[in-house]
Amino acid sequence: MIEQLSATRHWLEGQHALWLSEQPCLPQEVAGESHNLPHVRSIVEGTGGQLGVPLIAWLSAEPTNPHDSNAVMVWVRGGRVGYLPRDDALHWQPRVIALQQRSGLPVACNAHVELPPEESRETSLQVVLWLPRLPWHVRPAWGPHEIARFLELAQHEPARRAERKRIREEGRRVAQEDRARSLTELFGADTAGRILAEELWLGATEEMVEATFGRPDRVEEKVLKTKTKRVFNYTRECPKCDGAGSILEFAHINDGLCFGCKGTGRTKRYLLKVRFETAVVG
Repeated sequence: MIEQLSATRHWLEGQHALWLSEQPCLPQEVAGESHNLPHVRSIVEGTGGQLGVPLIAWLSAEPTNPHDSNAVMVWVRGGRVGYLPRDDALHWQPRVIALQQRSGLPVACNAHVELPPEESRETSLQVVLWLPRLPWHVRPAWGPHEIARFLELAQHEPARRAERKRIREEGRRVAQEDRARSLTELFGADTAGRILAEELWLGATEEMVEATFGRPDRVEEKVLKTKTKRVFNYTRECPKCDGAGSILEFAHINDGLCFGCKGTGRTKRYLLKVRFETAVVG
């Protein structure tokens, strides 16, 4: 069966890969987007809010998946978006593994994001792959009705997206106002303004610094006879994975775990050190 797949080598997103769209392909819906909606939404935002924009999807076989030994994970733009449906993964996983072993390259295909069918309530966005027709495929290609439905739904999506964006921004504004009110009650208006501006000043207490920058990644403490010295150490996002903890290009190796930060998304080197003497910045 492997020989029936005419995968070709392409340079995709910074690396060589096997590309599965050099022959007639059929749409294949991805399952499980509801568990990865934040990333799927970020993909749509990255395309300027447009649906149906061509994307690159990466197929990663997961024979050790505890829930389904035939699982095939789907990655788009550095994050997981879901899995191939179980029935299709049963046939695709051995072929993905064989293609990777034969070439030493990850397997990729075309994809896009669209609105789900009106009768579906599983997710608000649907990821669709374009995979070659294999012998067990009997589903027909999209007809006029399916295309018309997609275009009609896509026409109303900008208004829905604008409303969702307005609701998110309103939620952020309310959260910021609540935080400002809470900080003012705790520290007073002047100190609250400094904290909101992420300012660091002499005399700030440990509580004020934590309110400004969050909990430190590491705390050093040295107790002397007359005083106690403490240092709050803050790291930054890992430059290799941009804080994601995983790298798309290596999704086929240990789920793309970033070896630079071991999946934490943070660097080992400290970007900010705040020193305290007797619980105040000194």
